[in-house]
Amino acid sequence: MKPAVPERGQQGLGQLGHQWENLTPERFLEALEAWVAGAPGWYRTFGHKLTFEGDWTFFARALTAARIYE
Repeated sequence: MKPAVPERGQQGLGQLGHQWENLTPERFLEALEAWVAGAPGWYRTFGHKLTFEGDWTFFARALTAARIYE
């Protein structure tokens, strides 16, 4: 029996892979590391304040950026 999944949740990497540059866990984690290291520059460029405590917005930006960051 197939588990119930919301309609929207059925779009897996196969259907949305064109939106991802880093398709393997290794490449994704490398991109995540690189984006986090470069985050102070990103925040400065876009006029955002980077807090040292971190926040969920930073985490969301980092994960989103790691999909395509090279």
